[in-house]
Amino acid sequence: MKIIRAPEKCNRIADIFLAGSILHYPTQEEMESSSRRKYVWRDDVMKGLSDVQGLIFNPERISFPRLGSKEYLEQINWEREYLRNSKLAVFWLSVQKPTSYASRVEIGFAKGLEIPIIIGVEEGFPGAEYIEAFLGIKPEGTLEDVIVKTKQRIKNIKEG
Repeated sequence: MKIIRAPEKCNRIADIFLAGSILHYPTQEEMESSSRRKYVWRDDVMKGLSDVQGLIFNPERISFPRLGSKEYLEQINWEREYLRNSKLAVFWLSVQKPTSYASRVEIGFAKGLEIPIIIGVEEGFPGAEYIEAFLGIKPEGTLEDVIVKTKQRIKNIKEG
């Protein structure tokens, strides 16, 4: 998998957009150390997909822009543009960030664009039952299940 991370630019369609809870923006030191794994679920998903050929858009930055800043608005626009240019949206919703307002909006955006969606929900995430009731999407319960389903879905998309 090739990874494009915000705010990098790319003029291709991605196989996967990794959306969902951003639990912690690691410092540069954390990014370079093994302790980073405890903060960033996307690493586990990307590692699990390492044997899949394709392109992933990852909205996670090394440092997140200050709310309301020009860079923050650029981040929102990046996420909208790159989610729109993806074949599959993969979400993880964590109990560590129970509100996940942006993720919930992005799920609706992807659904409206008819982009296939996979949603993983950590046990205890509030409102998980709404996902199946309103979207008709049965959430996956573990990151491992998300990875397996993502591989299956990408294979189906590539086979046409």
